[in-house]
Amino acid sequence: MAMIHGDDMMMPKGLRLLARDPEDLSVLSAALQDGLVPPADLAYLADDQTFVGVFNRFMWEAPPVVLPAEGSPADDEPAGGPAAHHFRTHSALVFRHVARVQTKGLAECPGRPFLCLLAVRSTDEGRTIQLDFADDASIRLTVAEIYVQLEDKGEPWATVNRPRHPFAETPPTP
Repeated sequence: MAMIHGDDMMMPKGLRLLARDPEDLSVLSAALQDGLVPPADLAYLADDQTFVGVFNRFMWEAPPVVLPAEGSPADDEPAGGPAAHHFRTHSALVFRHVARVQTKGLAECPGRPFLCLLAVRSTDEGRTIQLDFADDASIRLTVAEIYVQLEDKGEPWATVNRPRHPFAETPPTP
């Protein structure tokens, strides 16, 4: 963990990724895991055969930093000292050559403020791309080919909230 002080803090650089095959898509998926998106920030532009989304992306690739405490300890600061800060940034996700969009589980929660992305994956030899979200929601895109762009926009911001993925207890197999 790096110790960073005030104006010396180096902001992580943004990503620009292009996925053209299932392997590329798995790299893009890892970078976007735990991205948050309001459903209103997802759109299908049928005339352009484009599906777009603006995500609040957790920057897994950026190492955490410790910011110096100012005055009294913050509410989120552990008793032993300052908390590690991670980074989030806004990211534009663009799918090209999209012929059809299907959704599952989005209509059941119209008041849901954010969807949390778990994975982006391709099936049917790259003819289908699926975005899997928490709470069993998903979006399936039928595409002519895989052509997906992810680009960070704007400046990252620090957060002490790191996504967690607890393992479920599973009884050992005999």
